[in-house]
This record gives sequence, structure tokens and C-alpha cells, in this order.
Amino acid sequence: METLTRWLLKAQHDSGLSQVEIAERLGVTQSWVSRLLSGEVELRVSVYMDLAHAIGVDPVEGLLYAQERTRHERA
Repeated sequence: METLTRWLLKAQHDSGLSQVEIAERLGVTQSWVSRLLSGEVELRVSVYMDLAHAIGVDPVEGLLYAQERTRHERA
């Protein structure tokens, strides 16, 4: 899940959204978003999907990114 977290961080940066804005969209605290993006909170599939949508990106893109990174790391 570390690869997906990195992708979400990049997506957040590219979107220009703050953690506060993402938290508001998700109905959670900024602290929770921070802990999630830092790896302190387990990134479950449902949370990943919700977070990607809150940032405004297609969650499938992140999965494809993670798959490609995994292939390169194994090679």
C-alpha cells in the first residue's frame, strides 16, 4: 500500500487541495487524513477509493501506477 499512498500524495499535491479540504470532503478530521497519508493509518480499499474520489482522481489510475511500480521493482 505504500506505493498507493505515494501516488495519493502526488495526486493531492497536483490537485492543490489541502488536507483540510480533503477532510471536509470525506467528513473526517484533517488529523486523520494526515495520519492516513503518512502511513500511520492502514489504507483499506474502501478508504483508498473514497480518498481518491475526494482528491478528484480516478482510483484505477493509482492501481495501474502501483502495478507498474511493482513490476519495475521486481525486474
